[in-house]
Amino acid sequence: MLVYRAGPMASLGHNHVISTHELQGWATFNGAASDAAFALTLPVAAFVIDDPRVRNEEGGDFAEDVTDEARSGTAHNMLGPAVLNAADFPALTISSVSVTATAGAFQARVALEVAGHASALVVPFMLEVSPRRLVAHGELTLRQSSIGLAPFSVFLGALKVQDELRVKFKFVAVRGV
Repeated sequence: MLVYRAGPMASLGHNHVISTHELQGWATFNGAASDAAFALTLPVAAFVIDDPRVRNEEGGDFAEDVTDEARSGTAHNMLGPAVLNAADFPALTISSVSVTATAGAFQARVALEVAGHASALVVPFMLEVSPRRLVAHGELTLRQSSIGLAPFSVFLGALKVQDELRVKFKFVAVRGV
C-alpha cells in the first residue's frame, strides 16, 4: 500500500510503503472466470512499514530515508485503536463474491473486512496461469473512508495521512500436492 502525507505540516511527516508477505488463503480457477473464487487473510501485525528495499522500488515519492524510530511510530499509530485496531481485529480478510473476464483482464467483486468494517470493492487484476500456479496482480486506488477507516491525523489535521491510497498486489497460489 502506498500511503501519502497531507496537511499544512506534511513536510514533518513522510509517505509510507506498507507491505506484507504474511498471508494465507486459497484460490480456485478451472479456466472459467465465472467459476473462479478466492479468499485471503492478512494479519495486520505482520505489515512491514517502510522497508527500505520496497521504498526504493517505488521511486521518488518514497526516496526519503525513514528511521527505525519513525517506522515504529507509524506501526504504533496504524495498528492502534484509531486506525486498524489490531488488538480487536488482528486480520484483514478479502473474499471473492464474483469474478468476471474483461477485455484481456479480470475483475473481482470482493468482500473486504478490516478493523470491524465490511466493504464491497471491485478489483481489476491480471491473471497468469500455469499448470501448478496462479499469479494475480494489479493495483487500485481507494479511499480509507470508503472502507470504514479514518485516516490518521494529529495536530487538528495539520499533519495527516491522505484519505486516498494506492494498493498494489501480487498473489501467487501454488497447487497443493
